[in-house]
Amino acid sequence: LVNGQRTEDLRHRVELARKLAEHSNDPRDLAIAQQAEHELAEHMRQSEIDAARMILTGEDVIADITCNDRGLITDCDAAATVIFGWGREELLGKPITILMADEVINAHTEAFRKVLNTKDKRPRHEPLYGYARKRTGERFAVRVVLSGFWENQEHFFQASIQRDKEKKPDSDV
Repeated sequence: LVNGQRTEDLRHRVELARKLAEHSNDPRDLAIAQQAEHELAEHMRQSEIDAARMILTGEDVIADITCNDRGLITDCDAAATVIFGWGREELLGKPITILMADEVINAHTEAFRKVLNTKDKRPRHEPLYGYARKRTGERFAVRVVLSGFWENQEHFFQASIQRDKEKKPDSDV
């Protein structure tokens, strides 16, 4: 409820700031509107991440990775760099599929296209199971919860990834 009220307050602030900027010649008003939009986008992004983490309740999230609607990595946390063996700068701009085991790439690509073709373009908050791939090529079983958010007119996806301790790396997908 508190988070929902904060969202509504930020949306209202954005609406008022946009109206003020539309009717003003002062560049500071435009800057205020842009700042309000940024705060709303960041709040929505964090809300999506929090929702994904709640789904994984009781388990350690091992990495958070963000990609854009072209499937390119735009951000990752320190855990992702340690677990996957890539430096942050090496990952940025690379296809998200470099972190996937070969046998899940086709299913990912199909599902990604399906989400992009839906009206609201938000993935479901249900765990997905598959295999990830380290830089060394080593595979490991994972559970992934996806969320989506918009920022500056661009669509992004956040993957919260954890090891799937119940699945052995060589078992079927």
